[in-house]
Amino acid sequence: MTTRTPPTSRKLRTLAFVTLLVVAAAGPFVGFGAAAGQGSINVSPDGAGVASEHATTATVDSGSSGISGASWTGYKVYYDAADVSDVTESDIVTIGIDDGDDDPGTAIDRDVSGDVDGVTAEDNGRTLNIALGGNEGLENGDELVVVYRNVTNPSSTGEYDATLEINPQSEGKQVTANYTVTNESPTARFGYTPGAPATDEQVLFDGTNSSDPDGSVASYEWDLDGDGSVEGTGPTPTYTYADDGTYDATLTVTDDGGATDTRTRTVTVSNRPPNATFTYEPTDPDTTDEVSFDAGGSSDPDGSVASYAWEFGDGTTATGATPTHTYADDGTYTVSLTVTDDDGATDTSEYEVTVANAPPNASATYDPAEPLTDEQVAFDGANSTDPDGSIASYEWDFGDGTAATGVSPTHAYAQDGAYTVSLTVTDDDGATDTTTFDVAVANRPPDAAFSYAPDAPDTSERVTFDAANASDPGGSVAAYEWSFEDGGSASGETATETWETTGTRTVTLTVTDDDGATDTATRNVTVGTQPPGANFTYVTAGDDDPVAFDATASYDPDGSIESYAWAFGDGTSGDGVAPNHTYAGPGEYAVTLTVTDDDGARDTYSTTVVVENPPPNATFVHAPDDPRTGESVAFDATGSSDPDDAVAGYAWEFGDGATATGATPNHTYGDDGTYTVTLTVTDEDGATDSYMATVAVANRPPNASATAAPNATVTGTEVSFDGTNSSDPDGSVASYAWAFGDGVSESGAKPTHTYDAAGTYEATLRVTDEDGATDTATVTVEVDAAATATPTPTATPTPTATSTPTPTPTPTATPTPTPAATATDTVTPTPTATPTATPTPTASATPTPTAGSVPASATPSPTPTATGTATASATPTVSATATPTGTPDSSGALPGGLPRSYGVPLSLIVLSGASLALFGLTPE
Repeated sequence: MTTRTPPTSRKLRTLAFVTLLVVAAAGPFVGFGAAAGQGSINVSPDGAGVASEHATTATVDSGSSGISGASWTGYKVYYDAADVSDVTESDIVTIGIDDGDDDPGTAIDRDVSGDVDGVTAEDNGRTLNIALGGNEGLENGDELVVVYRNVTNPSSTGEYDATLEINPQSEGKQVTANYTVTNESPTARFGYTPGAPATDEQVLFDGTNSSDPDGSVASYEWDLDGDGSVEGTGPTPTYTYADDGTYDATLTVTDDGGATDTRTRTVTVSNRPPNATFTYEPTDPDTTDEVSFDAGGSSDPDGSVASYAWEFGDGTTATGATPTHTYADDGTYTVSLTVTDDDGATDTSEYEVTVANAPPNASATYDPAEPLTDEQVAFDGANSTDPDGSIASYEWDFGDGTAATGVSPTHAYAQDGAYTVSLTVTDDDGATDTTTFDVAVANRPPDAAFSYAPDAPDTSERVTFDAANASDPGGSVAAYEWSFEDGGSASGETATETWETTGTRTVTLTVTDDDGATDTATRNVTVGTQPPGANFTYVTAGDDDPVAFDATASYDPDGSIESYAWAFGDGTSGDGVAPNHTYAGPGEYAVTLTVTDDDGARDTYSTTVVVENPPPNATFVHAPDDPRTGESVAFDATGSSDPDDAVAGYAWEFGDGATATGATPNHTYGDDGTYTVTLTVTDEDGATDSYMATVAVANRPPNASATAAPNATVTGTEVSFDGTNSSDPDGSVASYAWAFGDGVSESGAKPTHTYDAAGTYEATLRVTDEDGATDTATVTVEVDAAATATPTPTATPTPTATSTPTPTPTPTATPTPTPAATATDTVTPTPTATPTATPTPTASATPTPTAGSVPASATPSPTPTATGTATASATPTVSATATPTGTPDSSGALPGGLPRSYGVPLSLIVLSGASLALFGLTPE
């Protein structure tokens, strides 16, 4: 039985059907478990001879038999004219089932595309066969939807039949569907280039974008100027418009089925602009020429020039074909002609017209007409002109190697003579003109002048006369003649004279220039006495000692010194040739000596006297001499002194970065070492002195501290030692060294040690600090021997049977009990003995245990059985069996801490000089 697949909610795409006629056959057919009822076929596109997509549907009829068990195994479409030769499995667009035929169009509930086993074309392409795997069940009312593409429609329009068959292998009846093939109209489309054509410009029209949805375009007819006539055929005609304007271009296309379509577009044809051109005469005009312009060569290709508009480049304009124009200034002008045709189109032509400059006219005058040397002559070029502009610059050449600019300069000639003067004027366009003329300059006499030195000469003192200031404004001084009142004379630019008596003397200088003109100058010279010369030396000491002054080096060249006046620079004064003076304090003093000779003449000499301040003396001591870290050191600088005053300040540097002030500071050093201590003392005058000394600071030893836990123990027990309470007052403990008193040593702050023998041990800790100093501490540890339990039995057990005991843990720290009964010693002469019998305890012995031991007697229940094997040397073996007695406590442990689970008896074999075997205990 086939199980139907439940429909899903997924809907496949729905085709948009074109208009067509569908006729379904009325009769149902019976197949192998399925029947066909209503059917349809829709074609898109429906044009003749085109590749199309066909959407088919067939509904399972309720009147067919075997519906409930049917599976969909195949689908065939029989065409009477269409061709499915090109349809493949990849062309299946939709194949599925619309459950209950309740979805519109080609929507489906179950997609069976994965069940397609093959798609083939039969009957020369007239039959499409789709094989299915039969995995989907069918029910009455199901609509089967099959959509496929790449079907070639019949080549002619009309109505055609197609038969749809479900499960064709069942040989049942079929459904016939009718479809119509129609001819669709073509679509006319075209463009043209250029998009904005001008008159007489060839326009290319292109109708190749026209199309026919169900065939091809068969012909093209073009009406390109809107006059109703055909101007072109074919897809790409060309056309030239003779005049500007707006034209309706129409394309009519006809397809191979005779259908037509028309498209009209507006073509705007623009006017072609005119061509502007002109000439002018003369071709090289200057500013005074009238220039004639001629635009007669301008033209319009599709009409005529209607107007002419001129711009001459200097801001003026004109109209007409042949205007004239005169330029006021030279330069290069861009002349523009714009012509406009009868359609309003314009064109512009430009030419550059170079207009030459007219040169200026130079003209000059000067005043006075007969100038002298060094006399200012006023020159004037204001009468110069420029016919077409203005004078931009004036350049003068005065004929003596000098020049000037400007319209009206002045000039003075240094030499007499005739000079040719030229004036060159340049206009605002760079053109120049030059005029020349002669100027006669007459000679001017020289100027006599002289100086002398010294200004107030003394008798017998040489006086120097100098005529360097004499000059000749029009040339040079050629000769100098000197005349002195006492009858002496000299020549040359400089002369000297000495007078032996005082009084006033007249000196005359006569100079002659290179043109022979002369001039005279006269001056009176007063001769006086010679002054004395002041000078002194001094010897200084400290500021409390007098300064010795000595003026014996002063002199008077023509007499003797009558007096000495001193100003010592500290507000005090003195006299005499060699005074002494004591200054109140150090410093710099300006000392002045004034000497007066027997004629009353004076001279002064000044110099700076420096009085030095003697520095203080720094020294100090400290106590104690050998300090240790953490110890306060007292420093004392009261032994410092100042030879001329008192110590004003003390500054200490202790060598460890610390500082202090005052005469007697204290300081404590945090670490040992040698420190350089510096003391700097300052006196009341700011002088300083420093003293340095080294202070050796000793290290303080550490403090050792040791503890032991426990300090009373037994052999074999680990003892923890602790030296962490040791300390170092000025540093840290660097190492710990332990001697445990039993010959064993160890390092570290917290070691552990186990003593092997009983006794009293003194453990020593030695600590060493980071500077190597040490300290020791001791701690006493009492060590007792660990106890061994050796119970003494009262009878010898009788072996009965052999068994293997379960090993039991060995008790630890068992003290030696004192037995209350005797035990039987067994001597084993052979090295190895293997007991094979199970001893049966028959008697008990109660040992007396020490603290922490296991009681040696107890009453077991039930009686345990223990066996063991001991290996011994030739040394006799001592064995004992003890039966402990007692009642377990609430935790299950026997008295003395023996766990209840181990039971009794406890058998212990002690081998002297051999291995030890502990027999196991039998559990309860």
